[in-house]
Amino acid sequence: MIGILMAVVVVVGIVAAADLLLSFAVIRRLIALESGGLALGAAAGLSPAVGHRVGEFRMKLVTGGEFSQADLADARAMVTFLMPSCEPCEEAFAELRALPIPLATPLYVLVMGTEQDSDLSALIADLPAGAHVGTVLLGDAATDAFGVTGFPTALITDDGLVRAVGLRVSQLDLVSQ
Repeated sequence: MIGILMAVVVVVGIVAAADLLLSFAVIRRLIALESGGLALGAAAGLSPAVGHRVGEFRMKLVTGGEFSQADLADARAMVTFLMPSCEPCEEAFAELRALPIPLATPLYVLVMGTEQDSDLSALIADLPAGAHVGTVLLGDAATDAFGVTGFPTALITDDGLVRAVGLRVSQLDLVSQ
């Protein structure tokens, strides 16, 4: 009888240890997501890195016209990558809405999703006049060209190079870059 009781205690101990390890892994994952490590622009080591040359891409803008690498070749621009359903992206949208008009540099807001998404038109209406809006998917030509691995990501580009990167526009040094 003691042998069976001892086996039950060992099995319960192993299951409890495995449950504890799994709980710690889930907590660590949630903390990483909440603090911006994974879904939020790879916050631990923002991507792309300053100095990254924007690769080839071409996309149709929801607000009309096209956006490509050529638009960044000889000029400075602000480019933000956002996702409508994430809380940090909502904060980034609020910062964009508060930007002074007229904008000093072209602003490209690239939103995760498709043109058919119902919340996209409401987001566009709230952005500053003159903002160029397009839709992207993680791993498409535009996100690959910029080296973006998560949302939100805000960039300042100059002559086709990333000069500043942050999770939101307020984190970018807009004056000295």
